[in-house]
Amino acid sequence: MDRGLWRWHAYATVRNLLVSSGGNFHLFKTSDGGQHWDAGHKIGSVTQSGPLEVDKTKRSVTISGTTKDAILLYQLYYSAGTLKVFRITTSMMAQISSLTI
Repeated sequence: MDRGLWRWHAYATVRNLLVSSGGNFHLFKTSDGGQHWDAGHKIGSVTQSGPLEVDKTKRSVTISGTTKDAILLYQLYYSAGTLKVFRITTSMMAQISSLTI
């Protein structure tokens, strides 16, 4: 197998307590074992959050009208009195959905 075709990614979520509005929750990604991390992406505003969980089974998902196999990440969080979950679809293009539980 040509390892050049595969990229292994690791993800981390961080809640910035110094930001009070406009998105205090960020997702960061690395593809080299944590030596270098991307600049991060705002994924929303939260009051409290649980652990980031990875579903290690590839699932068929549709992103921008294209069906792809992807790994899903789930992040439970609490915001404005409601328990919710971020569902993060990993593939060439990441998609983040905020769902109410």
